[in-house]
Amino acid sequence: MRRKITAGLMGLVLLLPNYLEAGEKPDSENEKPAVEIRQVEKKPIDIRQDVIKKEIENFASEYLTEGQKTQKSLREAVKNNSLEKVVDTFGLVGFDYLALAREKVDNPGKYNEKQLEEKYQEISKNYMIRLGEVMKHTPLDYSAEEVRKCWALWIKLKTEFSEKLLTSDINPENYSELVKKTFSVEEYRDFLEREIEIIREIYAAFYNSRTGIVGLFAKGDLDSDRNFQIKFSERRSYETYPEAKPEEEEK
Repeated sequence: MRRKITAGLMGLVLLLPNYLEAGEKPDSENEKPAVEIRQVEKKPIDIRQDVIKKEIENFASEYLTEGQKTQKSLREAVKNNSLEKVVDTFGLVGFDYLALAREKVDNPGKYNEKQLEEKYQEISKNYMIRLGEVMKHTPLDYSAEEVRKCWALWIKLKTEFSEKLLTSDINPENYSELVKKTFSVEEYRDFLEREIEIIREIYAAFYNSRTGIVGLFAKGDLDSDRNFQIKFSERRSYETYPEAKPEEEEK
Protein backbone atom coordinates (compact mmCIF):
# COMPACT_ATOMS: atom_id res chain seq x y z
CA MET A 1 0.00 0.00 0.00
CA ARG A 2 1.42 3.38 -0.95
CA ARG A 3 2.40 5.49 2.03
CA LYS A 4 0.90 8.97 2.20
CA ILE A 5 2.53 11.81 4.10
CA THR A 6 -0.69 13.79 4.35
CA ALA A 7 -2.61 10.79 5.71
CA GLY A 8 -0.54 10.44 8.87
CA LEU A 9 -3.48 10.96 11.22
CA MET A 10 -5.52 8.19 9.60
CA GLY A 11 -3.31 5.52 11.13
CA LEU A 12 -4.02 6.96 14.57
CA VAL A 13 -7.76 6.94 13.96
CA LEU A 14 -7.65 3.28 12.97
CA LEU A 15 -6.01 2.43 16.29
CA LEU A 16 -8.89 3.81 18.37
CA PRO A 17 -10.73 1.12 20.37
CA ASN A 18 -14.41 0.53 19.62
CA TYR A 19 -15.68 2.11 22.82
CA LEU A 20 -13.90 5.37 21.96
CA GLU A 21 -15.32 5.39 18.45
CA ALA A 22 -18.80 4.90 19.85
CA GLY A 23 -18.34 7.62 22.46
CA GLU A 24 -18.53 5.15 25.34
CA LYS A 25 -16.34 5.20 28.45
CA PRO A 26 -13.98 2.42 29.56
CA ASP A 27 -15.42 -0.09 31.98
CA SER A 28 -12.98 1.01 34.66
CA GLU A 29 -11.68 4.45 35.58
CA ASN A 30 -8.24 2.87 35.80
CA GLU A 31 -8.42 1.41 32.31
CA LYS A 32 -6.36 3.43 29.84
CA PRO A 33 -7.25 3.82 26.16
CA ALA A 34 -5.24 1.56 23.88
CA VAL A 35 -3.69 4.51 22.04
CA GLU A 36 -2.32 5.99 25.27
CA ILE A 37 -0.85 2.64 26.27
CA ARG A 38 0.87 2.29 22.93
CA GLN A 39 2.38 5.77 23.31
CA VAL A 40 3.68 4.97 26.80
CA GLU A 41 5.22 1.72 25.63
CA LYS A 42 7.05 3.27 22.68
CA LYS A 43 10.78 2.65 22.71
CA PRO A 44 13.07 5.71 22.78
CA ILE A 45 14.31 4.90 19.28
CA ASP A 46 10.71 4.85 18.03
CA ILE A 47 10.17 8.31 19.50
CA ARG A 48 13.31 9.59 17.78
CA GLN A 49 12.18 8.01 14.51
CA ASP A 50 8.80 9.74 14.78
CA VAL A 51 10.53 13.08 15.35
CA ILE A 52 12.71 12.60 12.25
CA LYS A 53 9.73 11.50 10.16
CA LYS A 54 7.81 14.60 11.16
CA GLU A 55 10.73 16.78 10.08
CA ILE A 56 10.83 15.02 6.70
CA GLU A 57 7.12 15.71 6.25
CA ASN A 58 7.45 19.37 7.24
CA PHE A 59 10.51 19.93 5.07
CA ALA A 60 8.85 18.48 1.95
CA SER A 61 5.64 20.45 2.52
CA GLU A 62 7.38 23.77 3.15
CA TYR A 63 9.85 23.26 0.29
CA LEU A 64 7.04 22.69 -2.22
CA THR A 65 4.84 25.46 -0.83
CA GLU A 66 7.62 28.04 -1.04
CA GLY A 67 9.35 26.63 -4.10
CA GLN A 68 6.38 26.78 -6.43
CA LYS A 69 6.22 30.55 -5.89
CA THR A 70 9.45 31.01 -7.84
CA GLN A 71 10.07 27.72 -9.65
CA LYS A 72 8.16 27.12 -12.87
CA SER A 73 8.95 23.39 -12.80
CA LEU A 74 7.29 22.97 -9.40
CA ARG A 75 4.26 25.04 -10.39
CA GLU A 76 3.79 22.84 -13.44
CA ALA A 77 4.17 19.69 -11.34
CA VAL A 78 1.52 20.86 -8.87
CA LYS A 79 -0.77 22.01 -11.68
CA ASN A 80 -0.57 18.66 -13.51
CA ASN A 81 -0.82 16.49 -10.41
CA SER A 82 -1.71 18.05 -7.07
CA LEU A 83 0.23 19.60 -4.22
CA GLU A 84 -0.50 16.50 -2.14
CA LYS A 85 0.94 14.11 -4.73
CA VAL A 86 4.07 16.20 -5.32
CA VAL A 87 4.68 16.56 -1.58
CA ASP A 88 4.26 12.79 -1.21
CA THR A 89 6.80 12.22 -4.00
CA PHE A 90 9.39 14.49 -2.43
CA GLY A 91 8.79 13.12 1.06
CA LEU A 92 8.78 9.41 0.26
CA VAL A 93 12.50 9.39 -0.48
CA GLY A 94 12.99 10.64 3.08
CA PHE A 95 10.92 7.79 4.43
CA ASP A 96 12.99 5.38 2.35
CA TYR A 97 16.37 6.50 3.68
CA LEU A 98 14.98 6.71 7.22
CA ALA A 99 13.74 3.13 6.93
CA LEU A 100 17.19 2.04 5.76
CA ALA A 101 18.84 3.90 8.64
CA ARG A 102 16.54 2.14 11.11
CA GLU A 103 17.28 -1.21 9.49
CA LYS A 104 21.02 -0.58 9.88
CA VAL A 105 20.54 0.23 13.57
CA ASP A 106 18.31 -2.79 14.26
CA ASN A 107 20.46 -5.20 12.23
CA PRO A 108 24.12 -4.15 12.47
CA GLY A 109 26.26 -5.91 9.92
CA LYS A 110 23.31 -6.98 7.78
CA TYR A 111 24.73 -5.14 4.77
CA ASN A 112 28.34 -4.93 3.66
CA GLU A 113 29.58 -1.78 1.92
CA LYS A 114 28.76 -3.09 -1.54
CA GLN A 115 25.23 -4.03 -0.51
CA LEU A 116 24.71 -0.63 1.09
CA GLU A 117 25.78 1.11 -2.10
CA GLU A 118 23.27 -1.02 -3.96
CA LYS A 119 20.55 0.04 -1.50
CA TYR A 120 21.40 3.71 -2.00
CA GLN A 121 21.25 3.22 -5.75
CA GLU A 122 17.94 1.39 -5.46
CA ILE A 123 16.35 4.16 -3.41
CA SER A 124 17.72 6.74 -5.84
CA LYS A 125 16.38 4.87 -8.86
CA ASN A 126 12.91 4.55 -7.34
CA TYR A 127 12.92 8.22 -6.41
CA MET A 128 13.92 9.28 -9.92
CA ILE A 129 11.09 7.18 -11.36
CA ARG A 130 8.54 8.86 -9.08
CA LEU A 131 10.06 12.30 -9.63
CA GLY A 132 10.06 11.82 -13.38
CA GLU A 133 6.34 11.01 -13.25
CA VAL A 134 5.31 14.23 -11.48
CA MET A 135 7.92 16.40 -13.25
CA LYS A 136 7.36 14.95 -16.71
CA HIS A 137 6.95 18.39 -18.28
CA THR A 138 10.48 19.33 -17.21
CA PRO A 139 13.03 18.87 -20.05
CA LEU A 140 15.28 16.58 -18.01
CA ASP A 141 16.09 12.87 -18.19
CA TYR A 142 15.62 11.66 -14.62
CA SER A 143 16.73 8.17 -15.60
CA ALA A 144 20.23 9.36 -16.56
CA GLU A 145 22.93 7.38 -14.74
CA GLU A 146 24.79 10.52 -13.62
CA VAL A 147 21.60 11.89 -12.05
CA ARG A 148 20.88 8.64 -10.19
CA LYS A 149 24.44 8.40 -8.90
CA CYS A 150 24.38 11.94 -7.54
CA TRP A 151 21.10 11.37 -5.76
CA ALA A 152 22.51 8.14 -4.33
CA LEU A 153 25.29 10.21 -2.73
CA TRP A 154 22.69 12.46 -1.11
CA ILE A 155 20.68 9.46 0.08
CA LYS A 156 23.80 7.92 1.61
CA LEU A 157 24.57 11.15 3.45
CA LYS A 158 21.02 11.48 4.77
CA THR A 159 20.90 7.80 5.77
CA GLU A 160 24.09 8.08 7.80
CA PHE A 161 22.88 11.35 9.36
CA SER A 162 19.56 9.74 10.33
CA GLU A 163 21.35 6.69 11.69
CA LYS A 164 23.29 8.87 14.14
CA LEU A 165 20.09 10.61 15.22
CA LEU A 166 18.37 7.28 15.82
CA THR A 167 21.22 6.03 18.01
CA SER A 168 21.33 9.15 20.19
CA ASP A 169 20.74 8.41 23.87
CA ILE A 170 18.02 11.02 24.40
CA ASN A 171 14.24 11.36 24.32
CA PRO A 172 13.78 14.62 22.40
CA GLU A 173 10.76 16.89 22.45
CA ASN A 174 11.48 18.11 18.93
CA TYR A 175 13.83 17.69 15.98
CA SER A 176 16.01 20.67 16.85
CA GLU A 177 16.75 19.27 20.30
CA LEU A 178 17.58 15.87 18.82
CA VAL A 179 20.03 17.34 16.31
CA LYS A 180 21.76 19.70 18.74
CA LYS A 181 22.29 16.96 21.33
CA THR A 182 23.60 14.53 18.70
CA PHE A 183 25.98 16.70 16.69
CA SER A 184 28.51 19.32 17.71
CA VAL A 185 28.46 22.66 15.90
CA GLU A 186 31.47 21.59 13.82
CA GLU A 187 29.94 18.21 12.93
CA TYR A 188 26.69 19.82 11.84
CA ARG A 189 28.49 22.41 9.73
CA ASP A 190 30.47 19.64 8.05
CA PHE A 191 27.26 17.76 7.28
CA LEU A 192 25.59 20.86 5.80
CA GLU A 193 28.67 21.70 3.75
CA ARG A 194 28.70 18.19 2.28
CA GLU A 195 24.96 18.34 1.56
CA ILE A 196 25.31 21.64 -0.30
CA GLU A 197 28.22 20.20 -2.27
CA ILE A 198 26.08 17.23 -3.33
CA ILE A 199 23.18 19.50 -4.28
CA ARG A 200 25.53 21.33 -6.64
CA GLU A 201 26.60 17.98 -8.11
CA ILE A 202 22.96 16.97 -8.59
CA TYR A 203 22.17 20.12 -10.56
CA ALA A 204 25.32 19.71 -12.64
CA ALA A 205 24.01 16.24 -13.49
CA PHE A 206 20.59 17.71 -14.32
CA TYR A 207 22.31 20.18 -16.63
CA ASN A 208 23.94 17.30 -18.48
CA SER A 209 20.63 15.43 -18.71
CA ARG A 210 18.66 18.17 -20.50
CA THR A 211 16.50 16.97 -23.37
CA GLY A 212 14.97 18.55 -26.46
CA ILE A 213 14.98 22.14 -27.67
CA VAL A 214 13.47 23.41 -24.42
CA GLY A 215 16.25 21.72 -22.48
CA LEU A 216 18.88 23.69 -24.41
CA PHE A 217 17.53 26.88 -22.86
CA ALA A 218 16.91 25.50 -19.38
CA LYS A 219 20.21 26.52 -17.77
CA GLY A 220 18.75 29.67 -16.24
CA ASP A 221 15.88 27.78 -14.65
CA LEU A 222 18.22 25.10 -13.32
CA ASP A 223 20.52 27.70 -11.80
CA SER A 224 17.54 29.38 -10.15
CA ASP A 225 16.19 26.06 -8.82
CA ARG A 226 19.63 25.09 -7.48
CA ASN A 227 20.09 28.40 -5.71
CA PHE A 228 16.64 28.16 -4.16
CA GLN A 229 17.26 24.64 -2.87
CA ILE A 230 20.61 25.62 -1.36
CA LYS A 231 19.23 28.72 0.34
CA PHE A 232 16.17 26.86 1.59
CA SER A 233 18.29 24.00 2.97
CA GLU A 234 20.67 26.43 4.67
CA ARG A 235 17.84 28.44 6.21
CA ARG A 236 16.07 25.37 7.55
CA SER A 237 19.36 23.97 8.85
CA TYR A 238 20.16 27.16 10.77
CA GLU A 239 16.63 27.27 12.17
CA THR A 240 17.23 23.76 13.46
CA TYR A 241 20.69 24.53 14.82
CA PRO A 242 21.12 28.34 15.19
CA GLU A 243 24.52 27.96 16.85
CA ALA A 244 25.89 26.42 13.64
CA LYS A 245 25.27 29.52 11.55
CA PRO A 246 28.58 31.15 10.58
CA GLU A 247 29.15 34.46 12.35
CA GLU A 248 29.60 36.37 9.10
CA GLU A 249 26.05 35.35 8.08
CA GLU A 250 24.46 36.58 11.27
CA LYS A 251 22.69 39.93 10.92
